[in-house]
Amino acid sequence: MARPIEEMNDHELLVELVKGQKKGNTLKTILYILGIAAVLVIIFAIGTLLPRLLTTMDELSTTMEGINKLMVNADNALKEADTTLKSIDAIDFESLNQAIQDFAKVIQPLANLFH
Repeated sequence: MARPIEEMNDHELLVELVKGQKKGNTLKTILYILGIAAVLVIIFAIGTLLPRLLTTMDELSTTMEGINKLMVNADNALKEADTTLKSIDAIDFESLNQAIQDFAKVIQPLANLFH
């Protein structure tokens, strides 16, 4: 076991300092390698995920354009349906029924001629 620092001579102190520096350098080297590995992993992840992300964003944009066109078409169809319903609502069905009955009265004698 190592002796206390106060009891060491100069040579022993230098040996202990060199050992400490080697341990520190080894730790720094390990951290440096881990840092480089982390950066490489991040670069790889960005390189593989970014094209997929851009493709997905493009597909989303295309889908949104389709949805917008669909909404415009639906709005136009609703406007046309509203116009049609207003036209139907404007029909005077009582007068129409009366006209049909009057027409039937006029046509009935002609129909009897061909029977």
